[in-house]
Amino acid sequence: MPPRRFAAGTAFAAVAVARAVLAFALGLAFWAAVPAVVGWMPTSVMSASMSPAIEVGDVVVAMPVGPEDLVPGRVLLAVDPDRPDRLRLHRLESVRADGMLVTRGDANPAADSTPVSPEAVSGVGVLRVPWVGLPSVWARTGNVVPLAVTAVVLLGCLAVGTRRGRDDDENAGEDADTPDDPGRPGEAGVPGDDNPRPTRRRDLRLAAVAVVPALLLSPAPAWASWSAGTAASGTVVARQMIPPAVVDCVDDSSGPIIVWRQDGPAVAEFAILVDGVEVARGIPGNARAASIPRDRFFFPFERSTVTVRAYLSSRWTADANGSVRIGGGFLGLGWPVCR
Repeated sequence: MPPRRFAAGTAFAAVAVARAVLAFALGLAFWAAVPAVVGWMPTSVMSASMSPAIEVGDVVVAMPVGPEDLVPGRVLLAVDPDRPDRLRLHRLESVRADGMLVTRGDANPAADSTPVSPEAVSGVGVLRVPWVGLPSVWARTGNVVPLAVTAVVLLGCLAVGTRRGRDDDENAGEDADTPDDPGRPGEAGVPGDDNPRPTRRRDLRLAAVAVVPALLLSPAPAWASWSAGTAASGTVVARQMIPPAVVDCVDDSSGPIIVWRQDGPAVAEFAILVDGVEVARGIPGNARAASIPRDRFFFPFERSTVTVRAYLSSRWTADANGSVRIGGGFLGLGWPVCR
């Protein structure tokens, strides 16, 4: 391949990759910011208390709902009763007789020590946009290096992606300059024409420039931090419990059977979690396998993560090291199968 053609091909590939990165970043920023226009509240996740369902740096969009929609299992965004200057993003575990809401982070071993008032709830999570809140997390925690690297990468993609690429030349057709041209259209003494290329590149620059502030000025943070009670229990769990180890998934007529190993001290019971939510509990402490309840419809090719939680008591827990995948069978009429 001639050097000139190779250089042109490399430049074209660089422009295409840069534009793809900018389009991806713009898409994330769009879905994280636009819901606010209709009154929904986007918030950046600042802690891992909802892992693995929601990770640090994700943006969760909360939709306002009425009190009748505050049912267990939903992720609530509310003013933290322990820190009124912060937001709490935790799953609703139960509703007390007095109407107060008991919440718990999926990664926390016990419920939050202070319940939440229904009036403090801003909404329930309906949309998760991954990664887009990471610049906000880095900025608020003083993590300068990844923040600077991200800004440099985006600015580099902006500089490369808004260059005139080979596709611009091809689309220009007969408008492209030739050696016989007396000059570029629009220059002094040269008749102008309707060339769309500057307009296209200007529009791309304006859209791409919006990526940097959209990512760096991401929504208000939800710390969802560990309360004093759960932090203490987490320390004890780490010292006294050995987490189970998921080893296999076996298809059975009653549904997928999860097989695990448990070393160390005996536990009181086990629970099965699908995508971070307990779907079965009260499994005897001497059990090493259990089936997943067939109470949910799985679409064909859907994938979910299954793991096991060990209970030393109602308060001390440890989640398994490892997981398996299940999903909807192609001809399984919605019943889950091992993946």
